[in-house]
Amino acid sequence: MLDKDFTPITDQLGIPGTSYQLQLGLTQDMWVSTLIKGSKIIDYHIFKDIEEEFPNQELILKWILKVVAIPNINQQQIKKITQKLVNQALEKQENTRKKSSKKIKKKEFKDGKESSISNKIRILNLLKLEPLTSKQIGEKLKLDEQDTRTYLLRLKNENKIRVVDKIGRFYLYDYKTPQHQAEETMIKEVRRSVLIKDTLINTLQNSLKQKERKIRELNAQLKEKNNIISQKNKIFQELSPRELTDEYSKKLIGREKPKDHLVFQYTEKPPFEEEKEELIVFQYNDELTEYQKLQFERDVKITDLLDPEFILLFVDSKRHRVWIWHGSNTTTRMKFIAAKLAPSIRDRYGIGYKISAVDEANETSVFNIMAGVEKEVDFSDIQKGPAYEGTEEDLELLDSLSREKILLLLEKSGVPEGYERKMVIVKNKIYGYREYDSHYLDSVIKEKRLFPLTEIVEDGTYLAEKYIPRMLFSYNNVVLTELLQEINT
Repeated sequence: MLDKDFTPITDQLGIPGTSYQLQLGLTQDMWVSTLIKGSKIIDYHIFKDIEEEFPNQELILKWILKVVAIPNINQQQIKKITQKLVNQALEKQENTRKKSSKKIKKKEFKDGKESSISNKIRILNLLKLEPLTSKQIGEKLKLDEQDTRTYLLRLKNENKIRVVDKIGRFYLYDYKTPQHQAEETMIKEVRRSVLIKDTLINTLQNSLKQKERKIRELNAQLKEKNNIISQKNKIFQELSPRELTDEYSKKLIGREKPKDHLVFQYTEKPPFEEEKEELIVFQYNDELTEYQKLQFERDVKITDLLDPEFILLFVDSKRHRVWIWHGSNTTTRMKFIAAKLAPSIRDRYGIGYKISAVDEANETSVFNIMAGVEKEVDFSDIQKGPAYEGTEEDLELLDSLSREKILLLLEKSGVPEGYERKMVIVKNKIYGYREYDSHYLDSVIKEKRLFPLTEIVEDGTYLAEKYIPRMLFSYNNVVLTELLQEINT
């Protein structure tokens, strides 16, 4: 909850495209940005440990975009509203300083002489004696609460005082001696060195894991080669001298055996074992708003990586898919940003890969097959009995439907300028292509048709003279081939 001593500095301005309003104010000597809906403050952010006297506009804008997670929101309009509020806050703060400066110039008379002391020096003199809260300082120097906060904020930015504690809702301030400054500098250096050390440790650990993984792969390859060599030696030792006759050697080698040498060659090759595809997994980092690639052992199961707090991205090269898995505890904002960043990861491995999103406990069967939860079913083995034999009308309907699908693909691909389409080859069928003008309701409509080749063509090879072939690929497969002809102008 926001403390009761919150003091609004600016007016409430509406955020374009939303029902929220934004307002800036102060609480306990710190700037606060509040998000208001109706008359209630639904969220707020206190800008602590800022080096400037006033928070940067980028910090306010970043906080608004984080809280108001609305897609395609106009950031430029929000930036204008933020600029207007900041100017209003600075203007009111400057007016307050001008009013307080008139009160500051109080004249004190001592020994019949007039002396003027600034309030900043008076506050420093008090804090040199003992630590005090902002309320105690204001009461002793007879300053109002706003002036006291302004002076304390300036002294803090000038690195002359420091906050040591909090009593109730007021901060306790103390004079910063050179020793304190040296201690703070030393703490910063220690933190910096610890951060560098942690970064180096993480880098070395990742490098060590990669080297260990490479060593395991090389050992596995070496073991496989040793097994092949041992099998060859075993077979060679089991063969008797009688079996190694000239005729048998000729059959093994496929050439004549030299007269004074016994020749033996083992030509059988070990069966090829398909290597398991390496799993590529990325995890969405909400703090950095980016995907980070995960490094893990090969024998780790996909189900062990799934966590309700995570959003994971899997690159399934076998099925040409990119899967975005959402944990049950992830927010809508995280899902939106993760989906927005997914195409950049997809383009590294295949621009034709399809991006699919699944939620925890609602995974599709295809995702479960990829994750190893379910086994892939081969429907060609399951099908039993005779295939369906339709009537001639059914077969003609299926054939026309397939032609409509081909026409849709052709219309999508288009024709290069200066050429016309003459023939289309789909698998082992060749079709002629023609466009007709149909009249409908006093208008002419171009109707595209495919008609099968009815002429009997003799066996042999043919050159496509005066034609230019063009092929349509999808996932490394040829879908169809067109024969184009240049239009004579």
